[in-house]
Amino acid sequence: MPHIDQGPGEAIVVNGQVTDREGYQVISISVTSPFNDPGYLPLSGCKVEIHDQEEHVFTGEESEPGKYSVWIDKEFLEPGTSYRARIITPGGEEILSAYDMMPAPAVIDTIYFEREERTAGVTGRTVPGLQFYADITGTGSDSRHYRLSIEETWEYHTLYPIEGYYDGRVMYVYPPDYSKNVCWKTQLVKNIFTMSTVPLVDNFHKGYPLQFTDNTTKKLLIGYSPLVTLYAVSEASYDYWEQQRVNSEDQGGLYDHQPVQVRGNLENTTDPEKKVLGFFGAAAMDQKRIFVEGIEDMEFPDDLNLCEPMSLGREGWRQFRRSDYPIYFVGSQLQVEKICVDCTYQGGVTSKPAFWIW
Repeated sequence: MPHIDQGPGEAIVVNGQVTDREGYQVISISVTSPFNDPGYLPLSGCKVEIHDQEEHVFTGEESEPGKYSVWIDKEFLEPGTSYRARIITPGGEEILSAYDMMPAPAVIDTIYFEREERTAGVTGRTVPGLQFYADITGTGSDSRHYRLSIEETWEYHTLYPIEGYYDGRVMYVYPPDYSKNVCWKTQLVKNIFTMSTVPLVDNFHKGYPLQFTDNTTKKLLIGYSPLVTLYAVSEASYDYWEQQRVNSEDQGGLYDHQPVQVRGNLENTTDPEKKVLGFFGAAAMDQKRIFVEGIEDMEFPDDLNLCEPMSLGREGWRQFRRSDYPIYFVGSQLQVEKICVDCTYQGGVTSKPAFWIW
């Protein structure tokens, strides 16, 4: 292990943007964590403002640790307007971003998918799945650079209802409880997606590849819905996110690109020697969602072994500690794992999303 003198808080990290949608614009402020103990370390107690080129000032409030929400009315969110962030840290240091201009918006014409196969990086196996694509059209001469993000939601079911549990006493549930049998889970796709139409004659891109969702999870088993957000961004913002993409995806081999230090557009004006990481920008956005019904003829992981009821053995309930409670069982007190009867243990929620069509 190399000796690296890096403790928490070596640098401040700022990420956020202004979009053309009326509402709260969110800025995240944190400090760097040690390389051997990575984690999100929010910086609370900052004063946060967003300024536009017309000298309007919008003040934010800390909505959760390290997250600052700034309300801006629609009349102040127009393409062609430039914005900057101003932050005063709890120690009194001022951090300023450069002004970033909001381009004209672009449009997601359609999102679609094709059945394809990919080679899994770790195992080398070929796995089937769905490759998603988007057709995108720019609407202005200054809208040639784009970043996309994807939020995916899927429905999944448990194998058994709750029939009984042990929490120091044996408790039977009758009729069986199906309230935690169906869940929906939502998360961001971790990939960074960037695109530029500068090399193209027309400000249009057909078949831009988005995420590949394979059969190694059960996302595609019942119902799956990606929400794609397209941001039309400035050239400076595009360059920043493109370098982040290269750093995150093109590493690992002897002849791959070496990581580059990604420079943002923020500066500590009180002490210019102190680094500030991240980027604050402006973007016009468009969104589109599609739904995919369960792919019946695709093989999925078999969790029957995990959810196969197990005998309690000689020790019976005595083998469990209080920290293990509740212990679920089915039939004649055969133990099953929690995820087999309670879908929330896999991170989902039992309330159906308002947008869910099934």
